[in-house]
Amino acid sequence: MAPALAWLTALMVVPCALVLALAFFRRGIYGGIEYSFTLENFGLVLDPLYAGIFLNSARIAGTATLIAVVIGYAAAYAIAAAPRRWQPVFLFFAVLPFWSNYLIRTYAWIVLLNREGLITQLLRWFGYTGEPPSMLYTEGAVIAGLVYNY
Repeated sequence: MAPALAWLTALMVVPCALVLALAFFRRGIYGGIEYSFTLENFGLVLDPLYAGIFLNSARIAGTATLIAVVIGYAAAYAIAAAPRRWQPVFLFFAVLPFWSNYLIRTYAWIVLLNREGLITQLLRWFGYTGEPPSMLYTEGAVIAGLVYNY
């Protein structure tokens, strides 16, 4: 357990502690760090611009988390309720997407949701003749990407 704890500390706790420590210093004129103590950075959280961005990000993250938990629970329940001989097969298909790179999975969503992507082509195949829907770079696309990638 000790080596795993050492790696966790080195790769997670230390960087988070450094970011927290740097939050107490001023930003330099050219974007660097000026090593003088300040609490101004934490006051920016109350600025309406930053507060709105933070709350919107938290709402999107919460929505994606809730959807992922519901889908994950349903998938786990379905795998557990499946016949014993089919469980490894279903588990294999659940794990299979994680064998590809995160970036590749994200670009796959871009290909699907593009104005001339697969979804638009399917809509046209079913007879849709209007302007292609703008699905990429929307809040729904962000949530779908977060849910799928995690």
